[in-house]
Amino acid sequence: MRFLVTTLAGALALVTTASGAYSAWYVIGLGHRRVQIPDFIDPIIFGGLTLLLGLCCLAALPAARPWRLRLMLAIGVFAGLLAAALSGTRGAWVALPVGLLILDRYQWRLLGAAWRWGAMALVVVSVTMLVAWPDTGVKDRAMSAYSAISHSLTT
Repeated sequence: MRFLVTTLAGALALVTTASGAYSAWYVIGLGHRRVQIPDFIDPIIFGGLTLLLGLCCLAALPAARPWRLRLMLAIGVFAGLLAAALSGTRGAWVALPVGLLILDRYQWRLLGAAWRWGAMALVVVSVTMLVAWPDTGVKDRAMSAYSAISHSLTT
């Protein structure tokens, strides 16, 4: 049973890393504005799915036993956040704090402060790098999301 769980966690990490690599290649390498898989999946759905994959990697991280699997899952968390950010979907960015609060409430409180702060630091560093990097367009989309949310809350 342990082998099956390890294999599934490794596959999750590899799929998430592949989605992050594809996103980086599509936006940075090919020069497109948003990630999409032409004629197959919309950028909004792609962003939501990659955020879900990244959060699943984050949820599996504390239970992973071999250090290689932990490293793969940590890379998967970064890749999932990267892919969600490069997709340009604001819904995934709004869902990220909710997902982190759910993880914190139901799983991370059992693991101690070191895991919680380490995981939060990984997410904060990832998001900060994406916002600071001008080629991604994340800053413009984040400001657009902020103004849309603030406008809907005030009216």
